[in-house]
Amino acid sequence: AAFESFNKAIEIDPKFAGGYAGASIATILASSDSTKTPETAKAGLAEAQRLAQKAVELDPDFGPGWGSLAEAYLRTGQHDESLQAIEKAIQAAPGDSLMRANFGRYLGYVGRAQEGIKQVRQAMRMSPDSLPLLYFLGLNQRSAGQFDAAVESLIEHRKRLSGRILPAPTTQLIAAYVEAGHVDKARETVALLLKAAPKFSARKAAKIHLYKDVKEQQAFGDALRTAGLPD
Repeated sequence: AAFESFNKAIEIDPKFAGGYAGASIATILASSDSTKTPETAKAGLAEAQRLAQKAVELDPDFGPGWGSLAEAYLRTGQHDESLQAIEKAIQAAPGDSLMRANFGRYLGYVGRAQEGIKQVRQAMRMSPDSLPLLYFLGLNQRSAGQFDAAVESLIEHRKRLSGRILPAPTTQLIAAYVEAGHVDKARETVALLLKAAPKFSARKAAKIHLYKDVKEQQAFGDALRTAGLPD
């Protein structure tokens, strides 16, 4: 429905960068759906990148366009390009806390978690009530080896979602539980995740949380499998 609305915006004004940026994000989210085949997901991400590139071509000063392009790059493993794009997003929209928090998240994926924590905390000062920021903080804390702190942040994030189980933050919580030595809690959380998303797997989690360092990617996957998430 979101994609249809953004497409309508593009039809009304083909030169409006926001329509393409929004359609790109909607396409990325649809591509990460656990029911999608690898081929469908790959095609979706390629289309998302095309849409985002169109947005920045139309308006190089539109922060969300660069933000969409950064996310599209990340999902296809182009980490350096992702960081470059998100830095341009912040330059274009320095007051956008989510852009800054995403910068922090991307830093976590490239092995710069301490820097990522600083960026996310700055975003949290800008928007204390923004829910995704707690998730991004927990992700970076886990990457920095602060496992108990990561568990605390990610549990608080879930509480603020009224207990809703979302695959992306929940897989980070599962891994943090395992790495903090709470395997039983991790297995309980896997059961909750599979109840909410029966077809979800460690492989699908790896497509969302794509680390630049192969060893870090392997450690994340191993933690999920230790907790009982199907491969």
